[in-house]
Amino acid sequence: MIPTEITVFEKTSGPLTKRIALRNGKIVNDSSACCMANGTARRVKIDNMQELANLINNFSSSQAYALGRLKDGLPDRVRVIRADKLNGAGDPAVIARTLDYLIFREGEGGLVLLDADFKDMSEAARSRMEVIGDLWAALCEIVPAFETVGCVERASTSSGLRNKETGETFAGSGCRHVVVPVVDAADVPRFLSDLHDHCWLKGFGRGSVSAAGSFLERSECSLFFFPSIRPRSPIGRRDQGET
Repeated sequence: MIPTEITVFEKTSGPLTKRIALRNGKIVNDSSACCMANGTARRVKIDNMQELANLINNFSSSQAYALGRLKDGLPDRVRVIRADKLNGAGDPAVIARTLDYLIFREGEGGLVLLDADFKDMSEAARSRMEVIGDLWAALCEIVPAFETVGCVERASTSSGLRNKETGETFAGSGCRHVVVPVVDAADVPRFLSDLHDHCWLKGFGRGSVSAAGSFLERSECSLFFFPSIRPRSPIGRRDQGET
């Protein structure tokens, strides 16, 4: 793996993750706590995937990471406030939690996050994945080069949900996050677009209709690039790391 740098955010007070509740028999997500009005951000160098795993496992509920690194010229640790509070002050030690302060330099190593959401997976694709083995085995079938790549895999925040009073488990709450290293951080959008196409070619694609009636093209391993922050999950995140 090429050494890379990520950004760790820490909220001054309260958790930096969503809350999940059961209301009228339905799972409800409240992401309001993911907002960060005050806190800090710092540079963290990652030399290998084990270091990333150790970092994530030691996160508190008030911490999260971003896959990009702080822009050149910023201190190694900065204060974070709301974007509308910056008022154009130009203080290099104060930023907002936005992409304006993160970079993904061309030719520089980085990380990419694959977010696998199984709740709407077709039965055919689900059966095929079970035959293949698991999510990582499926990804290696889609992209054979993954077989030689290290990764960090974690359950998502909404994974493994269970009603502690009744013992009831909830189908579709087995989402996973997989982080893999890349040699060119700036090339990640192109990589994920191609990966999405390969998912379809390998039988892991599906279509759905939105509430507005438009056609939505999805891959069974819903693949998204999160250039912003992944809260501590389970990336609530204790997997986390997200945005």
